[in-house]
Amino acid sequence: MHEYSIVQALLDQCENIAKENEASTITKVVTKIGAMSGVETHLLQTAFDTFKEGTMCENAEFIINYQKIKLRCNDCSNEFEIDESWIRLNVAGYKKNNQEEKLSPIPYYEKAFLKAFIEDRFPLPIEISPNVFVSEEVSRIYSILRTMDRRDPGVIQLQFPELSDFLAEVLLSGFSEEELKMAVCKTLSKEIERRMKKTHKLHEKKELKKLVFDLKKGNLEKLSSVVFKITG
Repeated sequence: MHEYSIVQALLDQCENIAKENEASTITKVVTKIGAMSGVETHLLQTAFDTFKEGTMCENAEFIINYQKIKLRCNDCSNEFEIDESWIRLNVAGYKKNNQEEKLSPIPYYEKAFLKAFIEDRFPLPIEISPNVFVSEEVSRIYSILRTMDRRDPGVIQLQFPELSDFLAEVLLSGFSEEELKMAVCKTLSKEIERRMKKTHKLHEKKELKKLVFDLKKGNLEKLSSVVFKITG
């Protein structure tokens, strides 16, 4: 459950702030949970009670404020609040009238690659551009995580709640080891194909094409041995 990851990231942030202000203990933690965050407040409380032991928040009171969705009318400028159920009902009606935008399905291999990347299953000899991904969600999450020293999905779920459900779906997916490896190979091959368009040297293109061929067969080790020849 992603509430545990959220609490772990929250406790880390609380301790960092406390140390910056030379505090030795934390007496109260107040958080705000949005109606569309996908976070279960009772699970969040349970997670906090579980992980706070031995931290500066061990004796802290944990207060969860539920934040409804705020809307503003462009015509009359009035503001009003709604909850998640109102959104879901109206989205259902919107789809029924065939007025919704048609969304492109997320490629199966992109979800598998993201899971392998987060769990650090396979080495990535070259840096992959976020532009190779079809899915906006995968591209955003990858862009954020690749800048971190530690790939902590809890940070994404805490700071970008709109990505929380999708990230949880990826982490809970049951991809086999072979599926994860082939997803990494396919993503790397797309990155190399992207780089091929930038070179005008025929011998380099020929060598890169061989790498793409090897990767599509699942030969990840081949790329590691010649990575020094690939430029971004």
